Amino acid sequence: MSLELFKLAFSRYGNPVTIPNEESIETFALKMLLELLRKALKGQKKSIGPEGPIYCDLLDNPTFNALATTRERHEFITLFMGAVDYIYRICFYLLSDPKILEGIGDSSQESLSADALASIQSGAFRTGPLWLPKNQTRVMAARDLALLTCYFILLHEAGHIIHPDRI
Repeated sequence: MSLELFKLAFSRYGNPVTIPNEESIETFALKMLLELLRKALKGQKKSIGPEGPIYCDLLDNPTFNALATTRERHEFITLFMGAVDYIYRICFYLLSDPKILEGIGDSSQESLSADALASIQSGAFRTGPLWLPKNQTRVMAARDLALLTCYFILLHEAGHIIHPDRI
């Protein structure tokens, strides 16, 4: 029921992301992200929400956006895949630069190429190769920064539902 109403609520923006039935790091990461976002909402609603559980899903839309809405007394939040992809890419790119957050892990292992910097500056990195930090501590920090950024956006959208008069 919630997925069908979600599709109706956001139909003009695209379809929900279809997670492939395969075993890959990308599929695993996407499943974990959705699970963590949904758990964050469940905890938020238990403490201060008006109607009941907010349904959260990702939309297959390449733009940077997130939305919250109510339809037929059901509440919905979506993050567009363009936003999720951008957030993760920029966090990984930034921690691939030895000059960014030098105190995390061993930044001396990092080297962001001139090509990578040019692609970030031009915005082309959104479709190009993914540069990952070489140091595992920096990889985990980039992943965690990206997840926290998604949480922030998600809870901002929850605020539009929980307190529509204040936002």
